[in-house]
Amino acid sequence: VIACTPAGTGPWAIYEPGGKNGLVVKGTGNAKVSISVDRGATWQDAGTLGGSLDLTDFAKGSRQYWLRIHAGAKSLADSKLTIT
Repeated sequence: VIACTPAGTGPWAIYEPGGKNGLVVKGTGNAKVSISVDRGATWQDAGTLGGSLDLTDFAKGSRQYWLRIHAGAKSLADSKLTIT
């Protein structure tokens, strides 16, 4: 399960938008990033690779997620892509 640093300090703050540090994608380039938490049935636009994307709010509370980086292996080879 993806956990996170909650946005606030209340007892239910973990469920509020703004959670951080649970799923972070870093890299250079301008490839689009999408995420699915329902085994690919639906996809959400998560932004563009080019620094750091915090996808925690998309994935928190889920038991799994799929990432789609809209670029080929050749263009990602020098992108310094990291997923934490």
